[in-house]
Amino acid sequence: LTARTIVNRMWTWLTNTPIVSTPSDFGVRCPPPLYQDVLDRLACDFQNEGWSIKSLARRIVLTSTYRMSSHDNNEKYS
Repeated sequence: LTARTIVNRMWTWLTNTPIVSTPSDFGVRCPPPLYQDVLDRLACDFQNEGWSIKSLARRIVLTSTYRMSSHDNNEKYS
């Protein structure tokens, strides 16, 4: 749960949109995460890479989900 919480908060800091709408409730009393598979994969990788925030940030910005969301934002301002 700790890794998932950190991943969700890092995702929110980078995209201004959380994967889980409430940072302290992962689907118990709120809707399930938007990208459950992305959250789980990033949390596992985060743990396996020694809890490195720098590696997590790099991995997030390299995900196709992140790139699609930033592509949509760029089109709005063109």
